[in-house]
Amino acid sequence: MKIIEVIADESYIDSIKNIADKNDASDFWIVSSEGKERKVVRILVKPEQRQIILDALQGILSTSLSARVVVIPIEATLPREEEP
Repeated sequence: MKIIEVIADESYIDSIKNIADKNDASDFWIVSSEGKERKVVRILVKPEQRQIILDALQGILSTSLSARVVVIPIEATLPREEEP
């Protein structure tokens, strides 16, 4: 699993959440805000979801000059994800 961290203007938050929901991300949360205009969002994803979600994020954030996406490796999560 990985965490996809997205730093973007607040106006993108609903679109980012929709991408996470549409692709059945394991979890989604807003970490903090940097002022009133930018937000930090984290999406917990399984390997098979990662590239699809990254591609969708790139599609909506490609025109933003201030957005950033960071992929963070995960050692473990609790509770453990159920195997299909």
